[in-house]
Amino acid sequence: MANFARIANVLEGILNSQLNATRINQGVWEWYNALQRIVSANNVTGTATVYGPITVADSDFVAVVASASTMYGAVIDNSNASEAVFVSILDGGTGLTPGTEHIVGALCHVPAATMSTWVWPSGISMPTTGIAVYAGTGTSAGLEAGTAVTGTNPTLLLVYTT
Repeated sequence: MANFARIANVLEGILNSQLNATRINQGVWEWYNALQRIVSANNVTGTATVYGPITVADSDFVAVVASASTMYGAVIDNSNASEAVFVSILDGGTGLTPGTEHIVGALCHVPAATMSTWVWPSGISMPTTGIAVYAGTGTSAGLEAGTAVTGTNPTLLLVYTT
């Protein structure tokens, strides 16, 4: 069984002081509560890990972890007031090309000037080479061609096990 208590204080500290206070809402704390129940379940194994908060690049993939892993939760803060973003979370490491990779993982849409949360109760398995993330515009052209975000890149917080 994964040990949520190992990361609980870290997550609480991030949610209390490192994310934007004007966009954080009750939903983020409900995300924390749901994540605690999920990661503490008997069927979840491995070492629970927090990644971030970190700015997600729009020029190349950022390698989060370079080993097989399972992703359970994400918080994405899009401070860009004029543009929605998509954050691609893929099974892969370095050397991926934005806009050309098959998305095996999650594609998270975040409207402009919002903070969004996701939980995956069964986890999303990244069995190959770990987790990599990329931010692109919220347009179909951005998804197909890897179009860069024109304003501020989003901030990402992930919880996964290895």
